[in-house]
Amino acid sequence: MYAVILAGGGGTRLWPLSDPRHPKPFLPLLPDGTSLLQKTVARLTDGPELGLTPDDIHVVTDQRYAALVSDQTDVGVIAEPVGRNTAAAIALAVTSLERDPDEVMVVLPADHLIVDDGLFRAVLADAERELARGAFGIDSPLVTLGIQASSPATQYGYLVPDPAREQGAPDFNLHANVLRAFVEKPDAARAAQLRDNAAAWNAGMFLARRRAWRAALERYTRLVAPLLIAIDSEARLESAYQQIESISIDYAVMEPAAADGQVVMGAMNVGWSDVG
Repeated sequence: MYAVILAGGGGTRLWPLSDPRHPKPFLPLLPDGTSLLQKTVARLTDGPELGLTPDDIHVVTDQRYAALVSDQTDVGVIAEPVGRNTAAAIALAVTSLERDPDEVMVVLPADHLIVDDGLFRAVLADAERELARGAFGIDSPLVTLGIQASSPATQYGYLVPDPAREQGAPDFNLHANVLRAFVEKPDAARAAQLRDNAAAWNAGMFLARRRAWRAALERYTRLVAPLLIAIDSEARLESAYQQIESISIDYAVMEPAAADGQVVMGAMNVGWSDVG
């Protein structure tokens, strides 16, 4: 397994505490004076569950923030010429990082808070072993991790499970289903219905084999080809980024892949907050 952390958002919900020069992931918001990005990196490398080192972690960020990442962490940096949403960021990581095609790449936001870090690492280990490497008869599914909904919140999107296709065990740290659908931020009545039917909050966390990421991006987007010919040149990369579409990975890949029966969801309860 290796990890890609997305740190490209502006944190507009925290303005004026955050601003375009100092987005939310880089602010010293935690009691010990560390940032959410630093906490995200430590969450992955601490403990024995994952065995990740800083060499296994890269942060994708706008080139304006590359120095901030390097100042705060000792992980790799993948700099985008300009932010183009999460699909482009993930495609850039898939094309620029040379890893085994069968290795699982986990994608995480930089700006979330999790209370039980050890349990979260155990969830990732389970999701890699039991889901991303094949589950529900799908050879290499795309896996999306959600949060067990504790209330009918309207500020989150929802992951809707297929109740006829589920997986769990007493020693399994998340409950898994084939994903039936994504639902964008619903009204209160719809949110209550979703919560009562075991839908999970969409946390923007994903896993898949590197080859599965690439295959899905090639099938559902036009991002891979222009990036492949541009990643070794700053000028070509900047030109490519001027042309590619700004779209989230949910809309670009996960929704059509779910419609094709290729997405598995895992719902977890790790004390999560999106901080903002």
